Parts: sequence; C-alpha cells; structure tokens
Amino acid sequence: MLSHLWLHEPDAETIARAVVELGLPLADPSTTLRASPADLASAYTDVFLLNVYPYGTAFTDPSGELNGPEAQRVAALYEVHGYRPPELKSVGAPDHLGLCLGFLAAGQDGLLPRIAGWAPVCCLAVEREPSAHSFYRALASTPDNTCL
Repeated sequence: MLSHLWLHEPDAETIARAVVELGLPLADPSTTLRASPADLASAYTDVFLLNVYPYGTAFTDPSGELNGPEAQRVAALYEVHGYRPPELKSVGAPDHLGLCLGFLAAGQDGLLPRIAGWAPVCCLAVEREPSAHSFYRALASTPDNTCL
C-alpha cells in the first residue's frame, strides 16, 4: 500500500483503503471539504512531481541529479534479487522511495542501509511542504516510512 501511494495518483478504491488501513485523512484541517480522487491526483502532482522529488539521489547527490552512481547501484540490487515492478520503467530513477518501499515489502532488507540516510529526510520534506495536502503529509509521517 505505501509503495503504491508513493508511486501513483490514487483512485477511489486506493483512497478508501488508505483511509481505513493507514488512517490517512481526506480533508485538510483548514476545510471541511473531503478530497475527491481528482483533488488527490492534483495534490500528488503538486507534491511529488513539482516540489519534493522522492528519489534518493535528489537528497544525497551533491548536485541533486537523478540516476547517479548510487541510483545505478540500487538498480543492480533490484536485478540481483529479481525485483522488477512495472513502475521501474515509468519513474525517473530506480531510487524512487515508492520502489524502495516495494523492495522492502517484498522481504528484501538489503536496501535499508542505503535509504536510511535519506528516506526520513524526504518524508520530512513532504510533511513540511506548504502546498502538500494533509493526505500526503500523513502518508509521509506513517511510521513505516519514518522509522526507516
């Protein structure tokens, strides 16, 4: 579930599961209006495509560029363990937090030391992003993300 939410704009079914399973809010505290799937799709774009890039190298590479040597080492680790999710071809780099969480959920903890240094910072950046919807702020503060 966490991996999917970091990788995709949510549809109505995913939103319902996230509310029940993770306790994510549908309404911002500043309003009583519940977010629709379209609202959260727009919010996803705003936070993950425009403001906080959920890639390890965005946080660890001195230049902030994606697909650097560390990202390629992550890709090699995926290959060794046969981890080939379809999203690997559609995201900007293999060190996307959603892919990393999926790898961990598949029972592979070899990536944990690599992401422990940047994933909590990425989550904190989402939590502090002024334009982030409360749904995504809550996603970023989910214990499974922040305890990396």
